[in-house]
Amino acid sequence: MISVMDMVMVTAVASSVVAATSVAKLTESAILVPYIEGEGVVESPVTAGEDILVVWNLHKRTECPGTNRRVWRGEDGFLLFEPVGKTTLPATSEPVTYRVQTHIPDLAPPGRLTLTIDGEYKCPNEPVAEFEIGPQ
Repeated sequence: MISVMDMVMVTAVASSVVAATSVAKLTESAILVPYIEGEGVVESPVTAGEDILVVWNLHKRTECPGTNRRVWRGEDGFLLFEPVGKTTLPATSEPVTYRVQTHIPDLAPPGRLTLTIDGEYKCPNEPVAEFEIGPQ
């Protein structure tokens, strides 16, 4: 069985209960409030090839266009980058809960498996703001 701490569109790992906590890490120090931050939770063990429901609590603060992708890391150097796509969540004044169907990679090895969401926002007249939502 694979345990996933899944954090977004999900993140973290434990033996039987998986909980994910994350804060977006922005590379631009000029930005005081992150454009996006949050956490995702999976409360049971998962297996390769399984579809699971990840409950995300996310707060997106910008309407700027951006891109993101899922990045999976696991035992024995397992690393899988999913295709880059456009960010689609709307900006909100408060955190919002999303339930996201997530497919555990078929080739994921047994043991620790972590999912991060890596991306960037491109606001006019501002530097690109990169982010990673995942385990801290």
